[in-house]
Amino acid sequence: MKRIIKKGIAFIAAGAITLTAALPAMSIKAEDTTGREAATQFMDCFLPMPIVEELSNDCWGATAVGPRDQGNGLEDRDLSDYSYWDGGIIKDDDSGKYYMFASRWDNESGHNGWMHSDAIYATSDNFYGPYTDQGKLWPDDADGSGHNVFPFKLSESDPLYGEYKYAVVTSDAFKNSDKVNGAIHVSKSLDGPWISLGIMQGKDGADLYKSNICIIVRPDGKYETINRNGDIWTADTIEGPWAVESNGLWWNVEGMPTSNVEDPVMWYSDGLYHCIANKWDARQAYYLTSEDGLTNWVRHSGIAYTPTQTFLSYEDGTENNWTKLERPNVYIEDGQLKAFLFAVIDVQKEEDHGGDDHGSKVIIVPFDGEKLKEFAKTDVYVDPLKNRAGITPIADSTVQSWGNENGKNYGGETFLQLQKNNSQGIFGEGTRPDSGYDCKISFIKYDISEFEEGSIDSAVLSLVFEGSYGAKTDEDSIQAVLADSEWTEGIGIENVNGNQADEGTLIWGNQPTLHYDPEDMENTVAASAAFATDVSPVEVKLDVTKLVKQFRESNPDENIITIALCDTEGNRLHIGSREGGETRVPKLSIHTSVSEINVTGVTVTPDKLELEVDGQQQISAEVAPADAANKNVTWTPKDSSIAEVDNTGMVTAKSAGTTMITAKTEDGGFEASCEVTVTEKAPEEIAVTGITIDPAELTLNTGESGKLTASAAPENAANKNVTWVSEDSSIAEVDANGNVTAKAAGVTTVTVKTEDGNYTAGCKITVKAKNAGNNNNNNSNNNSNNNNTVNGDKNKPASNNGTTVSTVKTGDTTSIMFTIVLLAGAAAVSIGCVVIRKKGKSRR
Repeated sequence: MKRIIKKGIAFIAAGAITLTAALPAMSIKAEDTTGREAATQFMDCFLPMPIVEELSNDCWGATAVGPRDQGNGLEDRDLSDYSYWDGGIIKDDDSGKYYMFASRWDNESGHNGWMHSDAIYATSDNFYGPYTDQGKLWPDDADGSGHNVFPFKLSESDPLYGEYKYAVVTSDAFKNSDKVNGAIHVSKSLDGPWISLGIMQGKDGADLYKSNICIIVRPDGKYETINRNGDIWTADTIEGPWAVESNGLWWNVEGMPTSNVEDPVMWYSDGLYHCIANKWDARQAYYLTSEDGLTNWVRHSGIAYTPTQTFLSYEDGTENNWTKLERPNVYIEDGQLKAFLFAVIDVQKEEDHGGDDHGSKVIIVPFDGEKLKEFAKTDVYVDPLKNRAGITPIADSTVQSWGNENGKNYGGETFLQLQKNNSQGIFGEGTRPDSGYDCKISFIKYDISEFEEGSIDSAVLSLVFEGSYGAKTDEDSIQAVLADSEWTEGIGIENVNGNQADEGTLIWGNQPTLHYDPEDMENTVAASAAFATDVSPVEVKLDVTKLVKQFRESNPDENIITIALCDTEGNRLHIGSREGGETRVPKLSIHTSVSEINVTGVTVTPDKLELEVDGQQQISAEVAPADAANKNVTWTPKDSSIAEVDNTGMVTAKSAGTTMITAKTEDGGFEASCEVTVTEKAPEEIAVTGITIDPAELTLNTGESGKLTASAAPENAANKNVTWVSEDSSIAEVDANGNVTAKAAGVTTVTVKTEDGNYTAGCKITVKAKNAGNNNNNNSNNNSNNNNTVNGDKNKPASNNGTTVSTVKTGDTTSIMFTIVLLAGAAAVSIGCVVIRKKGKSRR
């Protein structure tokens, strides 16, 4: 700790000496950001975990996890009692203690015990743990049941604030689900008791899907909720009602998968709303942001986290590899994300049995919120599925057979569904044998009139696989056949009209006839290559050349073609529909010998690019003409040691120098280039860490001026700009250079503030009335009028005890200058002139 030096100013007045001291203003140390590498994805912002106790292999869990610290987070160290899940932390501002809210179940039931979980809390004096289980949150309500436990502070603008301060929402519980799913409990203390406000209710009777509920307080004091589906609700008070702002966020974000997405966590920091959501089957999470939290959500590059890549490590470099990371939550401090919480398990859930050496716990991982702040503001996600070639459908929809789905219309949905039934036909088409019969077939209609001239050379159907639901196989493929085109799409949407079928719109009962030959499947059925069912979104292509040729030959005067689709393994698959937007719509690309338009050139934007080492930027190639048949290009760097480029045009700077990045068209071999200049990384600007002001106190008479000096630290800081402000300019004014002018008697403070970091320091300004000071001087002169003779000679200088008296005659007035040198420590005080008038004479 730096030593504090006291600065004193000594005054002599009316024969007395007064010493005063002032402490300089203290500043808060800013976070050291030197040497920080820029993030390329959310996962780059996780920091090494501090070791709370020790790293050990002598603890429960699969060997693949690695040596770990059982002092981190919340766990049953020997699995004798519980498995833990969820996890959210609130700090008690009064005691400084940390409270974790989670769920637990008896470990003897294995992971399936989660269906009988209870809501609990645990405490620790250290943020990272270890946390001690303090028991059920509401033992006398619903037997303490609760799952997906999510804690938060109440909004200070809520009418209930004051009576209560904290809240917990639960969902997805099986035990006492009618009492706790979507229930909100509130308390004035983190130790309870917790009072139930009941189940969340939708405004105007809106139905709320109460799964994976996360609630935050918005900057405007309102509440915002997101659930498993990505539905967003808001409310003015925690008691509701909750207004539905939008449904199905995942279906409305470019590049976002839509199946098996769960565990969304939302928060507000650094001027943005953030959201993480996990695709559980792929074990991969995605990062989204929005400026208002309600609209225009965008996905960011890369992934948020995944257990398939090592990113969990300790400060000594030891790594941990958990099989699943779920139920993410955040810890916000001073408006910035500081840490992440995960519920982790060491094996697949179905492999965690009662009485074995496997289980689950809650871990806490530090996070670089400042690094995320820069990434969120600068990253632009480019969806590789956006620029697929082909025409878009004029209609598409799905027919479904199970239960009452057979009478519903799905024409307005943003997705199409596929699920084969082997009981009949090629896909399971036809009359359903009973209400339990389950089959889903999609139909896509195109207008191919622009390809009327010439012969068909090739035709490719491009689909976007969005995910599977409860897939029974790791891989699947999609088949296609021709179908009649006499059908009407309809506008059925589950969240709008309950998939109501208007008269004549497509349903299972009026499905189009399929056209294929069981004896010639090779020529009448098209199929895609096999693809993984747990990876999405991805493009799936089908060569439908034979189908399109067959249609032209059988219907020479028609241009409306329908292609029917289904999967081959009986999995329920989602593919994008035309309502899903440019990145999801099924596209049909047809090449004919006559109508194919050749490429005539290509341009690259920008044509010049400057980057620092390790910097990245997207460049694009525009192929001419716009309707050219083959717009494929290849990207090549002239010198890959200076800059590299991937197949999408993303340039990465490697070392200082200049090179060319060239795009070459597949059709015609046309080329265009971008000149890339790479420079070394600019040195990090040195940030201001504090400021001092000299002097720390200043006394002036009215009308006088003084100079204040501000010193920013360190001396080599990049931005030393400061602003000066007087707390009361009627007493003392200060200009931009620290010059102070005394205006009126009183006491005020002049504050200096740095432009970089907003550090401040203050100087106490005391202003005395000028007249009051002059009266004191006159009294002193009168008192000494008869004592101005030294050793009997009025004109003789004298010296006594370090005081020198000099006499100068001017007319009838003798001015005597007293210079008093006072050696008291390091303080030197100079006293001004005293005017002495001869007896009987007065000159002005």
